[in-house]
Amino acid sequence: WFVLALPVASAYFMTVAGANGFDQGGGGQISFSLSIILSLCFWFMMVPVSICWTEKVITRSTFALNFDFRILSSIGYTFLVYLIVFVPIGVLFFAFIALGREAGMNQYVAGTLFVLSAVMWWANTARFVLIQPAIAVRNVGTRLKRSWQITKGNILKILLATLIPTFSLSLLVGFASIMVQVLQFDQISVIASSVFLGALQLYFVMILSEVYARIFIHFLAPQKLGDYL
Repeated sequence: WFVLALPVASAYFMTVAGANGFDQGGGGQISFSLSIILSLCFWFMMVPVSICWTEKVITRSTFALNFDFRILSSIGYTFLVYLIVFVPIGVLFFAFIALGREAGMNQYVAGTLFVLSAVMWWANTARFVLIQPAIAVRNVGTRLKRSWQITKGNILKILLATLIPTFSLSLLVGFASIMVQVLQFDQISVIASSVFLGALQLYFVMILSEVYARIFIHFLAPQKLGDYL
């Protein structure tokens, strides 16, 4: 529960900064800085929460929030996967710009080919879906290469299993955020709304972690999948 205290404290210090006229060039700089730091800490805490919840689902153990080397490993592989995803897309972007402007290719054709190529590559990188659950359960043998091999031919299944809950939960969180902004009128309502949104975002992370955990089980221990349904 201390994780939920972070957005609450962040909201409190933000209201203090506002009361001191920070948004109008007045005081409150320290409170504003504390609010930003606490907000960043909350989002950082999503990493160990995701890891430990994934471990809980796969191993069917009691949930315990731990801070260990898996956090750095998870962040490192996340950064690496982002590079693998976006660097080729960036290269494709400039390549098709060159084709459209300098090689005489029709710009609409070049744009369409770029979008199709980028989507196809992005979809393929969904095959790295097993890395984070493997880190959570300390399975050192499942990283980039093995995840890519095991998930071969299952891109559509993985995309449907991950994008549907992600899109649905994102809509829910986005709608809740808009509604909460309307209902904020004093310090108490701001803090109460921060508790609600923090809990919703935490639930979002836990649901997605559970989805990824079950995908991991599907590919690495399919004989046990029935025990998790």
